[in-house]
Amino acid sequence: MRSWGARRVFSLSERGRAQAQRVADWLAVKKIDHVYTSPVTRAVETAAAIATAAGVSVQTDDDLHEVNFGEWTGKTFGELEADAAWKRFNLLRGPARAPDGETLVEVQMRMVSALYRLNEAHPNHGVVVVSHADPLKAALAFFSGIPLALFDRLEVGLASVSVLRLDGWNLRIECVNTQVAAEDQM
Repeated sequence: MRSWGARRVFSLSERGRAQAQRVADWLAVKKIDHVYTSPVTRAVETAAAIATAAGVSVQTDDDLHEVNFGEWTGKTFGELEADAAWKRFNLLRGPARAPDGETLVEVQMRMVSALYRLNEAHPNHGVVVVSHADPLKAALAFFSGIPLALFDRLEVGLASVSVLRLDGWNLRIECVNTQVAAEDQM
């Protein structure tokens, strides 16, 4: 069992709830049979909005969790700024490990494995996965053939939608970072 340390629990703000609802409304016309989410509170709240609009339940999945930052969990960027290991971690994201945390390679493998596992469990079903920017970018990098050293070239914004269509081991990327909940759409 993984330990993500003492995390600050953040619920969605009013703005975040509005964004989650706009994503849910946008997805409501799609065929959604299952909604899986990271156990992090803000992800669960987003998934709940989507599941309610789709008329399905939400299931949490630890493999969709945020990056395990180990000793850095709960610290602000300002607190980490002077840490040489933090700077190295951000320069070499693929192989660098957060102290007592995980590497981006490990994050990528758990995300990709989870996506294939969910696809195998629900063939020909619409499955929504709610996770976090870095794990989603790592999975998208894998499916796009982008090395982890360059994964920051991918953008995954708050309340954005990316669509992968898996058919067995065949894959098609249909969209990345679609901003259905952007401010200008309010």
